[in-house]
Amino acid sequence: MTKGYYKWKATEKVGKSRGIDADLKEHILAIHRIRPYYDIRMRTALRKKGLYVNSKKVRNLIHEPGIRSVIRKKRSFDGRTPFVLFDNVLNRQFMAD
Repeated sequence: MTKGYYKWKATEKVGKSRGIDADLKEHILAIHRIRPYYDIRMRTALRKKGLYVNSKKVRNLIHEPGIRSVIRKKRSFDGRTPFVLFDNVLNRQFMAD
């Protein structure tokens, strides 16, 4: 009989956590709509909303509905001029007198 009690207790906890998980999924989807490139930083965004959740839990909840972060386009830096140009004081004369 005690075995059945503990089994019932375990299913009761799962039912409560499913409701909490559903709320977290709604928050995650809302954050994803606003900032689709958040993946790793989702936990930080949830903390700013006052939801303190373990990073592993967030990772599982992100990947369950199939949320994928949008990878931003890489910017090329070819041909960029430096911000600060210094005067050529030495005129390539490195020998000291």
